[in-house]
Amino acid sequence: MPSAITAGAMAVVIAIMATVSAHYWDYVWCSDCLAEWASLVTIFSLGIAPFWYLLKREVDKRTEMTTISTGLYLELADARDGLDEDRHDDLMAVRMSDGTSAFFMNRMFNHNMYDSLIYSGRINAVRAELQQQVQDVFQLIKDHNAALRRMRDFENSKGDDLDEEHYRHLDKTDSNLRRRIPALMGVLKREYRIARDEKLRKFDPDYVRPSR
Repeated sequence: MPSAITAGAMAVVIAIMATVSAHYWDYVWCSDCLAEWASLVTIFSLGIAPFWYLLKREVDKRTEMTTISTGLYLELADARDGLDEDRHDDLMAVRMSDGTSAFFMNRMFNHNMYDSLIYSGRINAVRAELQQQVQDVFQLIKDHNAALRRMRDFENSKGDDLDEEHYRHLDKTDSNLRRRIPALMGVLKREYRIARDEKLRKFDPDYVRPSR
């Protein structure tokens, strides 16, 4: 649906065209009225041009938002599914000195789409109030990846064990992601009318949510 501004502009253009048509109606059946016909065509062209521009701009804007919101949604869905311990064997548990355990997913999560939107400035197409939520969640995703990368580097170097707080940080980060990712996906779905999961393959042919 066109925005209120676009719809208003369309209504004004149609009203002008209708008025002009009524004024020139007497010339419609006139065989010697070439000058009047030329004026009528010019007026109609000038009326259609801004209408076409506004309509195209609205369509382009909506296409851009569909691409951006769906890309973010799919990237979040990948992390959501990766954090689901019922679907994957990547869940790790590290025993702490106090007898408790830290749980986290031993896998990296993708954030290429988000990075592309940030670097290109296209993230500004997202509603300002929602941008902060998107940035907060993807920062958590990056924190998870950075902590996991550090853990793996320590394991590969065969040095001293990581401090327990590192594992607690991973546990807390993943817990926050399990809570915040589905909430953000729900907001994106409501705000931008994202297609149902089974229809998302037209945006990402490889997207298949793992089955239980």
